[in-house]
Amino acid sequence: MDKIYVTGHRNPDTDSIVSAMAYAALRNAVGDRQYVAARLGQISDETRLILNRFGFEPPLLIKNMRTQVMDLEYDVPPILNEAVTVSRAWSAMEDDKHISAIPVTDDEGHLRGMLTAGDIAGFDMETIEAADLRSVPLFNILSVLEGQLLGETEEVVNTISGQVVLALPQSGELPPFRQRETVLICGNQPDMLREAVAFGVACVVLCQAELPEEIRAQVKNTCIISTPYDGFRAVRRIFQAIPVGRLAQQKEVIAFHLEDYIDDVREVVLQSRYRSYPILDSQERVVDDSSPLIALVRRDRRYGVLSQVLTRDRWSGAVETVDNRDFAAQGGMARRIITMPAKSSYKAMRYSGQFQLNQSAAELERMELTVGEAFCVWPGDLVTVRHSGLDWNGRYRAVKVTVGMDEGGHWTRMELAPPDVTI
Repeated sequence: MDKIYVTGHRNPDTDSIVSAMAYAALRNAVGDRQYVAARLGQISDETRLILNRFGFEPPLLIKNMRTQVMDLEYDVPPILNEAVTVSRAWSAMEDDKHISAIPVTDDEGHLRGMLTAGDIAGFDMETIEAADLRSVPLFNILSVLEGQLLGETEEVVNTISGQVVLALPQSGELPPFRQRETVLICGNQPDMLREAVAFGVACVVLCQAELPEEIRAQVKNTCIISTPYDGFRAVRRIFQAIPVGRLAQQKEVIAFHLEDYIDDVREVVLQSRYRSYPILDSQERVVDDSSPLIALVRRDRRYGVLSQVLTRDRWSGAVETVDNRDFAAQGGMARRIITMPAKSSYKAMRYSGQFQLNQSAAELERMELTVGEAFCVWPGDLVTVRHSGLDWNGRYRAVKVTVGMDEGGHWTRMELAPPDVTI
């Protein structure tokens, strides 16, 4: 069951800390939910003294309460593998008229692009002039045509390529095909079929007709497919066998992650022309006892971490100061002065200062972990360290990843930061 965090106001004083702790303890005593006392800022020396006097630890520090994508309700459309047919994608859009775009992924579930109804319509118009198939999986063609293979070729056929030609009754003697890379669509036309097999065209689609046995015996390199559709529908449907990965937009795809903040998402959406955006979950990798640990270094990065922020109101000249007492106690001495662009209350000024402190504090903790294998992780992925004998197990965010190889084999060096760090 999810935890419920009980907090006071930002930059909490003693009353705020004690009230949160007391209320969480009360609800845990009388309820069936797990309540956890938390705080939204650093505690003062007075509060720390009181907690120490009565033997209590400070509540959990939550660095921000900003709304994230994971907090919203969002549509979950069907996800298509890049190898499925255009016909399957169109059916998915027809099943749910509210879907304006469908995410297309590879075999490992990574986003490859977005497919819209406009992409399918545009491709359909292009096939009028460019009536070619290029390395289309045979399985896809059989699927969209509801077809069956007739006869056997000398070599195994996995893909079909060629210009799509619809064989109509000919007044002349020349056949409608000129090259072996041809996909010939015909009906009950034995003479045309016999010429195509003798010429060795790549594929023949036989519409609502039977394959004569004497022609079946002549088949060598021609893939023959029977379909219950007539010639017109077969031509229209065969282009729907194209894998959707070839149609999906792969450049300039704007995607968001579950951990992204709504304020940041809003700014991107306002500058974009799209109606739908894919939401990606973070990949979480686990480092446990099965991963050979080579080195582990824990360090504090002081550069760039602020100990104090002064927020100044340009109009009134008022100044509010927010301190990172814990960092200052460790000898940190970095101060930043920011100016509010408009008239601001003291609460807004203190919030802006605290936000700057929290952002810089995320740079404080870093852990460099090296494992003796090629560890599959990318910057931005979540990494769970669960290694026996370590005091620093927990969840981290991969900031920098280096993979190499020496005389001992492959190794992976990861720079890890707290999980709420934005990459």
